[in-house]
Amino acid sequence: MQQALADEQPYDYDIVLNNIQQLLINQRINRQPVIHVQHCAGRGTELEPDTPGWQIVEELKPAEGELVIKKRFNCAFKYTKLEEEIRKHGDFAELMITGMQTEYCVDTTIRSAFEKSFKVIVPEKTHTTFDNEYLTAEQIYNHHNRIFKNRFAEIIPVEDLLQ
Repeated sequence: MQQALADEQPYDYDIVLNNIQQLLINQRINRQPVIHVQHCAGRGTELEPDTPGWQIVEELKPAEGELVIKKRFNCAFKYTKLEEEIRKHGDFAELMITGMQTEYCVDTTIRSAFEKSFKVIVPEKTHTTFDNEYLTAEQIYNHHNRIFKNRFAEIIPVEDLLQ
């Protein structure tokens, strides 16, 4: 989650941030790999590299040794080394995917991971987005979870994953 988008206060932002932060801490305690993905947009945009808005939010900053994949497209796999890095941990890796924006980067990355035969877990209330001219952010979130569930991913409560 990057600062410029977080500053716009997406749907249930505080809940989503807290849930991701809990999972991140749990992954670190259990010495599980964590890979951060950072979107790099064009010059003059809110996600222009090396600008304040491009930074990963303070609460989720990568720890020393955690990999940061920089991407230019909605899909975190497109023209990146993400798949290669994940495969280093085994061909049957389980991926927990969280972040922003539900209908763009999150959706595209989940579907791509599924196509690459990864087991995908989407913890509840760990992705978010904004209202648009057609749907509220809550409708987008609920709609996508309905599509993800048992098709492309497992939707699991954060509390269950923390146990």
